[in-house]
Amino acid sequence: MNNKQKISLNPFFALQKTVFLLRISIYILCVMLTSCAAPPPPDPELSISSVKLVVDQDANDNSATAVDLVAIYKKELLEALQKMKAKDYFKAREQILRDYPEMVKIYHWEVVPGQFIGPQLLSLCSFGLTSSCPIGGMVFASYERPGEHRIRLVSMDSIQIHLAKTQFFIEPAE
Repeated sequence: MNNKQKISLNPFFALQKTVFLLRISIYILCVMLTSCAAPPPPDPELSISSVKLVVDQDANDNSATAVDLVAIYKKELLEALQKMKAKDYFKAREQILRDYPEMVKIYHWEVVPGQFIGPQLLSLCSFGLTSSCPIGGMVFASYERPGEHRIRLVSMDSIQIHLAKTQFFIEPAE
């Protein structure tokens, strides 16, 4: 009779063992899925549809000024350009274009005191087989006085670059 009891308990024991193993497997799967770190969010894209330039009568101590709006498509390049003074950027500008032809888009203006340039449409994103939008942007101005003379851009519908006597500003365009 002992043997018969053991035989009748075996199917129940096998079912318990299967349920136990199933529960352990589900637990391990849940731990594995929740313990994996989510990838960092992508860098925010820069979105600006147009730009105006307003140049004061005494801008840059009454001198002509080169202004570059630089859309940047590579994080490492953005980090490097954020550290450059405008004077150094303008010296390196052509080399940057040669080294990173697909990673920058530069809009360039030469302005004189008192000048106003109306809205210029910008096309920062490219669409095709691969679409890309800039991860950031900078504006550099070639002021005669020492200084950084650069501003990092943030997304706005339209911007106005306002050049004053010794520095420049980025403002939302009206």
